[in-house]
Amino acid sequence: MRRLLDVLYRAFPIRNCYIQLNEIDEITNQPMVLKNGLGIRTITEDEYQEMVVDMIAFLKGETKAVEKKLSSQMNYYSSELMYEDSARIRDQLKAINSFKIGQRKLEADFSNRDVIGFQNKDKHFVVVILRIREGRILSREKISLDSDESLDKILRTIVINFYMNAAYIPNKIYFPEFPEETKELESWLSTKAGRKVTFHVPQRAVKLQELKLANRNAKLLLNEWLLNIEKRKDYIPKLLNELKDILNLTKPPRLIEAFDISHLGGT
Repeated sequence: MRRLLDVLYRAFPIRNCYIQLNEIDEITNQPMVLKNGLGIRTITEDEYQEMVVDMIAFLKGETKAVEKKLSSQMNYYSSELMYEDSARIRDQLKAINSFKIGQRKLEADFSNRDVIGFQNKDKHFVVVILRIREGRILSREKISLDSDESLDKILRTIVINFYMNAAYIPNKIYFPEFPEETKELESWLSTKAGRKVTFHVPQRAVKLQELKLANRNAKLLLNEWLLNIEKRKDYIPKLLNELKDILNLTKPPRLIEAFDISHLGGT
């Protein structure tokens, strides 16, 4: 996720602060960004909104469409001898390409899909969602939870919480097993997406390998979580050790209870 945010910042340099822009560019009649005391030409409001649209498309996995659009803009600026604008678009394309190189390419199937895997030990569950766009893994989402419910009920909860406010819902979602109320969830997501969304449990070939990959990711993250839990069990704050010495206890206290006696003194 940190790498994705870094690429977004370089490819689509939208504002991440609320600094008041007072200086006005005499050429564009737009506010100027001041950096190290120097004025830097800013883009117009329409150009900025267009960049936001491109960023949203990139997050949805429409990488090729964004690259094609930016390449067309770069060629236009070059033909008009607008070299600074052309260089800005070139840098955006470089940032997007660097992100694609670091992504794992899965297969020639360029359909957008999510693959949901899991691992658990006792009541500790880790669910991993691989967001695959245009044949590449765009991102990996992790959800950790403690639950005594069956897997189908947990998957139902995951689907509702994860896709409730999702900006993009793929046509196909793959599971280790179908969640509870599968038909109702498919209908709900289809309504939200404005197109048909279907659930699948892969049995063979590449889709099964993708599910195994999600499960392996979940296993690694689960082991990290369990290790941190064990570390916290053995961790004793310094303050408790000091309290043990003050009260001459044989070991640090694990439970401290307090009572409010202000109302027991009468009136």
